[in-house]
Amino acid sequence: QMLIQSMRFHYNQESYQQNTLLEVKNLSVQYPTKKSFLGKTLESFVALEPLSFCLRERESLGIIGESGSGKSSLAHALCRLLESNIVQGEMEFLGEKFFALKGKELRHFRKKIQIIFQDPFSSLNPKMNVFQILQEGLKAHKESHQTPQMIRAKIIQSLTDVGLEESYLERYPNELSGGQRQRISIARSLILRPKVLILDEPTSALDRATQNQILTLLLNLSKQYHLSYLCISHDLSVIASLCQNVLVLKEGKMLEYGVTKEVFKSPKHPYVQTLLKASEL
Repeated sequence: QMLIQSMRFHYNQESYQQNTLLEVKNLSVQYPTKKSFLGKTLESFVALEPLSFCLRERESLGIIGESGSGKSSLAHALCRLLESNIVQGEMEFLGEKFFALKGKELRHFRKKIQIIFQDPFSSLNPKMNVFQILQEGLKAHKESHQTPQMIRAKIIQSLTDVGLEESYLERYPNELSGGQRQRISIARSLILRPKVLILDEPTSALDRATQNQILTLLLNLSKQYHLSYLCISHDLSVIASLCQNVLVLKEGKMLEYGVTKEVFKSPKHPYVQTLLKASEL
């Protein structure tokens, strides 16, 4: 019964606030494919053509498209994981020009936007136990000046938030299931109290029943901490369950952008119609 129930989904129609957290204007990504002897770019591959969108508090925005559509390039650009010469356009985050920030200001804002990677098996250091993994984020953002008791309390709270007990702190990744590892990945980002979480295929390595549990967890965390999500996925049922709005990419171009239920029920672009037909939604 649980397995059958996990195959069903409901559209996320939760309300969200209208204040904008993140606004992207004419963002594009071009990777250099040929350079001169002096390092000047002669030829480039356009992974993402200029696009614009915004993300509001407690809103979840889904980004869908086939492999090579530019989904991951968009995620990496938003987190500033790409070199500045590769990314063009503007991003305003919490009222600041995010791409222009440097030094301490950038470190402060990096805490507010976190990414959870696709594979929970390779994104956790196998040589670290859960306590060390969760502490890593606090160290990276120079929050380890807090007392050991304060740090441990934060770590236990993050673990509790994702539905795991304190006893998991001494375990290593190889002792955890796929769903538990993904919960640890979420807790690692959550401990920094971000405003925006970028989810890069957050359930693709999990079975359907575990996927359903992780999506329920993410929806609850959004309510509890007023989180906003940017969810990248090829699984349209995941997007429907989690995201109120959706953006469709193909070959680096934005084809549709709107309310998920409306886009999925009456898609305007033939490519989106094909995607939905293949997913049997």
